[in-house]
Amino acid sequence: MQAVVIDKYGSVDVLQLRELERPSPQADQVLIEVYYASINPIDTKIRDGSMSFRFGKSFPKIMGFDASGVVHEVGAAVTHLKVGDAVYARSDQLCGHTQAEFVAIGASAVAKKPSSLSYIEAAAMPLAGLTALQGLRDDCQLQAGQHVLIVGASGGVGTYAIQIAKAMGATVTAVCSGVNADLVVGLGADKVIDYHQSPALDGHTVYDAIYDVVGSLAYGKARKQLSRRGHFAAAVPSLNVIFSMFIANRWRRQQARFVMCKSSGVDLEMLAQWAEQGKLRSIIDEVLPLNKVQKGHQKIATKRCVGKIVIAVQPNTA
Repeated sequence: MQAVVIDKYGSVDVLQLRELERPSPQADQVLIEVYYASINPIDTKIRDGSMSFRFGKSFPKIMGFDASGVVHEVGAAVTHLKVGDAVYARSDQLCGHTQAEFVAIGASAVAKKPSSLSYIEAAAMPLAGLTALQGLRDDCQLQAGQHVLIVGASGGVGTYAIQIAKAMGATVTAVCSGVNADLVVGLGADKVIDYHQSPALDGHTVYDAIYDVVGSLAYGKARKQLSRRGHFAAAVPSLNVIFSMFIANRWRRQQARFVMCKSSGVDLEMLAQWAEQGKLRSIIDEVLPLNKVQKGHQKIATKRCVGKIVIAVQPNTA
């Protein structure tokens, strides 16, 4: 099978398209024939070595965490999925392994693809959608009727976070570039702050939750605009959030959390339900062939992507 691999950390030049042996599923896994994958910021951090402390120095590494496709083979212990099922997943493999023609993933991390989404749209959703859902539900503890500030609202996680927050019954203020204001309003944002014209924090609006998906806010400043029992969540780790998680959260009513996305077929099923109800859709920045994955990494580095970059592993299967 063809797969995108790295043999060392470095620039986009270390990304290679190579022929590898097709994996076989273990008893609790399914083998997915991958139609589409996607690129996330974490892929660029794995590739350049900035997260080597977590992902180690053994090579080669097969890249990619998101996948949509069909079940090609099921492990002996898997009962809720069968060969031929259209599925999508956030891989539970250490480095993902989804930018390949086949990937073996734990069945508990896989869900049936929403029929309302194409394979392209489904491949965009797992990691970013789960990061949005788990950050809002678990870390922000968002409730219906509350007001949430979403910073980085036009990116991969942000576009899902707006829609999920609205599906949960919240009021949403979205922070993004003014050129993307119409997009985020169309996704459900009640108010838009153009960070080119105004700061994300105005000094007086009180939020029940603040979700910073791009790592641009200092928690010490953000907490001044949180309600007494408000929650701050960051998708990008910072020292002040980590300090609060381990020390300050113990005596403050306000809480800060670093969001760590977890593979979950159950949560993907929840996203699928919202998609089927017309409450959740994917925003696609660009679809690239497998041999153009370097271009995707370069574009993500600009931090100007609107929605997600999808990789066509096996085109013409949308």
